[in-house]
Amino acid sequence: MERLGELDDLAKEGIVQRFEYTLELAWKTLKDFLEANEVMANFPKEVIRQAFKTKIIEDAETWMEMLQSRNLLAAHTYDENIFNTSIDKISNIYFSEIEALYEFFADKISEND
Repeated sequence: MERLGELDDLAKEGIVQRFEYTLELAWKTLKDFLEANEVMANFPKEVIRQAFKTKIIEDAETWMEMLQSRNLLAAHTYDENIFNTSIDKISNIYFSEIEALYEFFADKISEND
């Protein structure tokens, strides 16, 4: 995202907030999909490992980092360095991973039509 530096703090906080709930929704959707395919996983890290193992996601390491970033943001939103690093990662790394998951599920829906 080229214009990231132009955003004010409120807009950046909005990016963080959306990342947090989008990640939550993503891993829970993965969990439901895995369970529907008889793959059991209960916790976020477990779900990510199984999603990687079943080739739903390609980069488990980045997904684990996304979980870690979410946890750091929840505990250290007052730390400007963590905040700015996270904004950069959300925009330049994490967004494409979430987008790839969206495409995976969009393809699954198309297959069932």
